[in-house]
Amino acid sequence: MDEQLKVHLGDGIKFIEEKAVADHGTSAHSVPNRRDSNAVRILIIDVDSSDLSSGLSCPHVSFVEDAFLMSAKKFLSAGGLLIINLVARSSAVREMVISRLKVIRQAWGKLMFVTA
Repeated sequence: MDEQLKVHLGDGIKFIEEKAVADHGTSAHSVPNRRDSNAVRILIIDVDSSDLSSGLSCPHVSFVEDAFLMSAKKFLSAGGLLIINLVARSSAVREMVISRLKVIRQAWGKLMFVTA
């Protein structure tokens, strides 16, 4: 395996929250303490959800809530990528999630959408 590629299997929300705090402290405006400030981080969210009540098949609703998305922002480096596999059971739920991500995009300044 490539030394630059690190894969984490486990509780993704907990991992990203812990890494965001470790890298930036508790403030979104703290200076990162990463060893390699030139690293580009890519965060891929491809999580099946068995919770039928949310209307999402992928990801679990927790991955598109503000708390997780703010942790993801802290985790990602400048130029980093957030990729979310979004599968909704209804177009209304899909549009709601996309609307939320558009608001996040405005707050972040850069966020690219690819939809199918």
